[in-house]
Amino acid sequence: MRILIVEDEATAAQRLDRLATAYLGSRLKEIVHAETVERGRKALAASRFDLVLLDPPFDAGLHA
Repeated sequence: MRILIVEDEATAAQRLDRLATAYLGSRLKEIVHAETVERGRKALAASRFDLVLLDPPFDAGLHA
């Protein structure tokens, strides 16, 4: 499983990373972090992800 985390707070991103790693174990192949919506968009354009975790305040920027 590949996960994209779009989160500007490093502490929150690290917590999500640890949670996903603990829950998915060996099924987890890669976690990609993006600190901005723009970086998240670029990551989505460059690769496929099974799950995207998006900081709620960022979601408005994805519909532009």
